[in-house]
Amino acid sequence: MIGFITVTRHSRRPLINLNLFKVRSFNWHLTGFFLVQVNALGLAFILPNYLQLVDGKSALLAGLFILPGAAIGAVLAPFGGRILDNFGAAKPILTGSVILALAVTLFTIFGMRLTGPLVIGFYILLMLGMGITMGNTMTSGLGQLTTDLQADGNAVFNTLQQFAGATGTSLVSATITLVQERVGGAQAHAVALGSTVALIGLMILILLNLVAQVRAMQTRKRD
Repeated sequence: MIGFITVTRHSRRPLINLNLFKVRSFNWHLTGFFLVQVNALGLAFILPNYLQLVDGKSALLAGLFILPGAAIGAVLAPFGGRILDNFGAAKPILTGSVILALAVTLFTIFGMRLTGPLVIGFYILLMLGMGITMGNTMTSGLGQLTTDLQADGNAVFNTLQQFAGATGTSLVSATITLVQERVGGAQAHAVALGSTVALIGLMILILLNLVAQVRAMQTRKRD
Protein backbone atom coordinates (compact mmCIF):
# COMPACT_ATOMS: atom_id res chain seq x y z
CA MET A 1 0.00 0.00 0.00
CA ILE A 2 2.83 2.40 0.87
CA GLY A 3 4.58 1.52 -2.38
CA PHE A 4 1.38 2.01 -4.39
CA ILE A 5 0.74 5.44 -2.84
CA THR A 6 4.36 6.52 -3.40
CA VAL A 7 4.35 5.47 -7.06
CA THR A 8 0.89 6.95 -7.66
CA ARG A 9 1.82 10.34 -6.25
CA HIS A 10 4.82 10.61 -8.59
CA SER A 11 3.20 9.12 -11.70
CA ARG A 12 2.12 11.22 -14.65
CA ARG A 13 -0.67 8.73 -15.37
CA PRO A 14 -1.68 7.26 -12.00
CA LEU A 15 -3.88 4.19 -11.85
CA ILE A 16 -6.05 5.98 -9.26
CA ASN A 17 -6.07 9.73 -8.72
CA LEU A 18 -5.62 9.99 -4.95
CA ASN A 19 -6.91 13.57 -4.93
CA LEU A 20 -10.42 12.15 -4.59
CA PHE A 21 -9.63 11.32 -0.95
CA LYS A 22 -9.34 15.05 -0.26
CA VAL A 23 -13.14 15.29 -0.61
CA ARG A 24 -14.49 14.84 2.93
CA SER A 25 -18.03 13.90 1.97
CA PHE A 26 -16.78 11.26 -0.46
CA ASN A 27 -14.70 9.71 2.33
CA TRP A 28 -17.71 9.56 4.66
CA HIS A 29 -19.84 7.93 1.93
CA LEU A 30 -17.04 5.45 1.29
CA THR A 31 -16.78 4.61 4.99
CA GLY A 32 -20.52 3.99 5.28
CA PHE A 33 -20.51 1.87 2.12
CA PHE A 34 -17.66 -0.25 3.50
CA LEU A 35 -19.35 -0.82 6.87
CA VAL A 36 -22.67 -1.81 5.28
CA GLN A 37 -20.92 -4.27 2.98
CA VAL A 38 -19.00 -5.80 5.89
CA ASN A 39 -22.34 -6.42 7.61
CA ALA A 40 -23.96 -7.84 4.48
CA LEU A 41 -21.26 -10.45 3.89
CA GLY A 42 -20.76 -11.13 7.59
CA LEU A 43 -24.44 -11.96 8.02
CA ALA A 44 -24.43 -14.00 4.81
CA PHE A 45 -21.83 -16.20 6.53
CA ILE A 46 -23.42 -16.34 9.99
CA LEU A 47 -27.05 -17.09 9.15
CA PRO A 48 -26.78 -20.26 7.01
CA ASN A 49 -24.25 -21.75 9.42
CA TYR A 50 -26.43 -20.87 12.41
CA LEU A 51 -29.53 -22.42 10.87
CA GLN A 52 -27.65 -25.64 10.09
CA LEU A 53 -25.40 -26.05 13.13
CA VAL A 54 -27.65 -24.59 15.84
CA ASP A 55 -31.20 -25.15 14.58
CA GLY A 56 -30.39 -28.40 12.76
CA LYS A 57 -31.81 -27.32 9.40
CA SER A 58 -30.61 -28.76 6.11
CA ALA A 59 -28.50 -26.68 3.73
CA LEU A 60 -31.52 -26.39 1.42
CA LEU A 61 -33.80 -25.08 4.17
CA ALA A 62 -31.11 -22.68 5.39
CA GLY A 63 -30.94 -21.20 1.90
CA LEU A 64 -34.72 -21.00 1.59
CA PHE A 65 -35.02 -19.09 4.89
CA ILE A 66 -32.72 -16.40 3.47
CA LEU A 67 -34.20 -16.36 -0.03
CA PRO A 68 -37.22 -14.06 0.65
CA GLY A 69 -35.02 -11.28 2.06
CA ALA A 70 -32.53 -11.58 -0.79
CA ALA A 71 -35.33 -11.42 -3.36
CA ILE A 72 -36.89 -8.36 -1.72
CA GLY A 73 -33.50 -6.62 -1.59
CA ALA A 74 -32.98 -7.23 -5.30
CA VAL A 75 -36.46 -5.93 -6.17
CA LEU A 76 -36.14 -2.82 -4.00
CA ALA A 77 -32.72 -1.71 -5.27
CA PRO A 78 -34.09 0.07 -8.39
CA PHE A 79 -36.86 1.72 -6.35
CA GLY A 80 -34.20 3.07 -3.98
CA GLY A 81 -32.75 5.02 -6.90
CA ARG A 82 -36.17 6.48 -7.69
CA ILE A 83 -36.51 7.65 -4.08
CA LEU A 84 -33.16 9.44 -4.40
CA ASP A 85 -34.28 11.07 -7.65
CA ASN A 86 -37.52 12.29 -6.08
CA PHE A 87 -36.46 13.22 -2.55
CA GLY A 88 -32.68 13.65 -2.61
CA ALA A 89 -29.98 11.50 -1.04
CA ALA A 90 -30.50 12.10 2.67
CA LYS A 91 -33.94 10.51 3.09
CA PRO A 92 -33.28 7.09 1.53
CA ILE A 93 -29.71 6.76 2.83
CA LEU A 94 -30.47 7.75 6.43
CA THR A 95 -33.78 5.86 6.51
CA GLY A 96 -32.08 2.76 5.14
CA SER A 97 -29.24 3.10 7.65
CA VAL A 98 -31.71 3.26 10.55
CA ILE A 99 -33.50 0.15 9.22
CA LEU A 100 -30.17 -1.67 8.92
CA ALA A 101 -29.22 -0.73 12.48
CA LEU A 102 -32.60 -1.98 13.73
CA ALA A 103 -32.31 -5.28 11.84
CA VAL A 104 -28.78 -6.06 13.05
CA THR A 105 -29.75 -5.08 16.61
CA LEU A 106 -32.67 -7.53 16.48
CA PHE A 107 -30.37 -10.27 15.19
CA THR A 108 -28.03 -9.55 18.12
CA ILE A 109 -30.76 -9.49 20.78
CA PHE A 110 -32.07 -12.88 19.63
CA GLY A 111 -28.59 -14.22 18.86
CA MET A 112 -28.85 -17.19 21.23
CA ARG A 113 -32.32 -18.23 20.08
CA LEU A 114 -32.70 -17.42 16.39
CA THR A 115 -35.30 -19.56 14.64
CA GLY A 116 -36.17 -19.89 10.97
CA PRO A 117 -39.16 -17.50 11.11
CA LEU A 118 -37.13 -14.91 13.02
CA VAL A 119 -34.33 -15.12 10.46
CA ILE A 120 -36.84 -14.64 7.64
CA GLY A 121 -38.39 -11.57 9.29
CA PHE A 122 -35.17 -9.90 10.39
CA TYR A 123 -33.43 -10.62 7.08
CA ILE A 124 -36.31 -9.11 5.09
CA LEU A 125 -35.97 -5.99 7.25
CA LEU A 126 -32.20 -5.98 6.69
CA MET A 127 -32.52 -6.29 2.92
CA LEU A 128 -35.15 -3.57 2.86
CA GLY A 129 -32.59 -1.23 4.40
CA MET A 130 -29.87 -2.56 2.12
CA GLY A 131 -31.96 -1.97 -0.98
CA ILE A 132 -32.41 1.74 -0.32
CA THR A 133 -28.94 2.38 1.12
CA MET A 134 -26.18 0.65 -0.85
CA GLY A 135 -26.72 1.95 -4.38
CA ASN A 136 -27.75 5.41 -3.20
CA THR A 137 -24.65 5.73 -1.02
CA MET A 138 -22.47 5.01 -4.03
CA THR A 139 -24.45 7.39 -6.27
CA SER A 140 -24.38 10.19 -3.71
CA GLY A 141 -20.69 9.63 -2.97
CA LEU A 142 -19.71 9.81 -6.63
CA GLY A 143 -21.81 12.96 -6.95
CA GLN A 144 -19.41 14.71 -4.58
CA LEU A 145 -16.53 14.34 -7.06
CA THR A 146 -15.73 16.43 -10.10
CA THR A 147 -16.31 14.79 -13.47
CA ASP A 148 -12.64 13.98 -14.00
CA LEU A 149 -12.51 12.03 -10.70
CA GLN A 150 -15.71 10.01 -11.03
CA ALA A 151 -14.13 7.08 -12.88
CA ASP A 152 -11.52 6.84 -10.13
CA GLY A 153 -14.22 7.06 -7.48
CA ASN A 154 -16.20 4.27 -9.13
CA ALA A 155 -13.09 2.07 -9.17
CA VAL A 156 -12.48 2.76 -5.47
CA PHE A 157 -16.08 1.89 -4.53
CA ASN A 158 -15.99 -1.39 -6.45
CA THR A 159 -12.58 -2.38 -5.09
CA LEU A 160 -13.64 -1.58 -1.55
CA GLN A 161 -16.79 -3.65 -1.99
CA GLN A 162 -14.69 -6.74 -2.68
CA PHE A 163 -12.36 -5.98 0.22
CA ALA A 164 -15.29 -5.40 2.58
CA GLY A 165 -16.79 -8.76 1.66
CA ALA A 166 -13.55 -10.55 2.47
CA THR A 167 -13.17 -8.54 5.67
CA GLY A 168 -16.70 -9.26 6.91
CA THR A 169 -16.44 -12.99 6.26
CA SER A 170 -12.99 -13.21 7.87
CA LEU A 171 -13.99 -11.26 10.98
CA VAL A 172 -17.12 -13.24 11.78
CA SER A 173 -15.62 -16.64 10.99
CA ALA A 174 -12.57 -15.91 13.15
CA THR A 175 -14.78 -14.65 15.99
CA ILE A 176 -17.04 -17.70 15.93
CA THR A 177 -14.05 -20.06 15.81
CA LEU A 178 -12.29 -18.35 18.74
CA VAL A 179 -15.42 -18.45 20.90
CA GLN A 180 -16.01 -22.12 20.05
CA GLU A 181 -12.46 -23.01 21.06
CA ARG A 182 -12.75 -21.16 24.37
CA VAL A 183 -16.17 -22.33 25.57
CA GLY A 184 -16.10 -25.91 24.33
CA GLY A 185 -19.15 -28.02 25.19
CA ALA A 186 -21.98 -28.77 22.79
CA GLN A 187 -21.38 -27.54 19.27
CA ALA A 188 -24.81 -25.94 18.92
CA HIS A 189 -24.34 -23.83 22.05
CA ALA A 190 -20.79 -22.83 21.10
CA VAL A 191 -21.83 -21.78 17.58
CA ALA A 192 -24.81 -19.81 18.93
CA LEU A 193 -22.57 -18.01 21.43
CA GLY A 194 -19.87 -17.33 18.83
CA SER A 195 -22.48 -16.05 16.38
CA THR A 196 -23.91 -13.73 19.04
CA VAL A 197 -20.46 -12.28 19.78
CA ALA A 198 -19.90 -11.80 16.03
CA LEU A 199 -23.32 -10.13 15.76
CA ILE A 200 -22.38 -7.71 18.53
CA GLY A 201 -19.34 -6.71 16.47
CA LEU A 202 -21.49 -6.23 13.36
CA MET A 203 -23.99 -4.18 15.36
CA ILE A 204 -21.24 -1.82 16.47
CA LEU A 205 -20.08 -1.44 12.87
CA ILE A 206 -23.60 -0.78 11.55
CA LEU A 207 -24.12 1.90 14.22
CA LEU A 208 -20.83 3.48 13.09
CA ASN A 209 -22.25 3.38 9.56
CA LEU A 210 -25.17 5.50 10.76
CA VAL A 211 -22.70 8.04 12.17
CA ALA A 212 -20.72 8.02 8.91
CA GLN A 213 -23.85 8.53 6.82
CA VAL A 214 -25.00 11.45 8.97
CA ARG A 215 -21.58 13.07 8.49
CA ALA A 216 -21.75 12.33 4.77
CA MET A 217 -25.07 14.17 4.51
CA GLN A 218 -23.79 17.08 6.62
CA THR A 219 -20.69 17.58 4.46
CA ARG A 220 -22.11 16.80 1.02
CA LYS A 221 -22.44 19.53 -1.53
CA ARG A 222 -26.03 20.36 -2.33
CA ASP A 223 -27.55 19.52 -5.72
